Amino acid sequence: MHDSHFRHYHYVCGDDMSGKDLYEYVKSNKNLLTELPEPGEEWEGRDAPDEIKKRLDALDNRGIISKVGHIPANGYRGIPAATLWETDADAYEYIQEKINTSSSITPCDCLTTNIRNEANTEGITCLNCDVVHAKEDLAL
Repeated sequence: MHDSHFRHYHYVCGDDMSGKDLYEYVKSNKNLLTELPEPGEEWEGRDAPDEIKKRLDALDNRGIISKVGHIPANGYRGIPAATLWETDADAYEYIQEKINTSSSITPCDCLTTNIRNEANTEGITCLNCDVVHAKEDLAL
């Protein structure tokens, strides 16, 4: 088995600020990361869920996905070029572990701890979906 980019990144950066950044990225983007295609098969970026499409480079830079090929454009049929991606198996396992070991603290069920205390109100805003919740409704 080859040493994945994710495994190398996590191993090399695991205890320094970059490793913490990776953990925070996964923790802050759990809803997005639940939409990642499973590892083991190539997939086209243009077929990915919209939120994944918007973050292909960020996911690639963190070793969560990697480019594995290209499909050339077919001008005759009007088909644009596409990049083939693959989800890293180690990253997928790491993400699933983080998702499965945490729960939502907000009634909207967003898997995030990214909340903002609203000034001059009794509300807390979920930064994932921008819904304002009453403080007493949070599972803190």
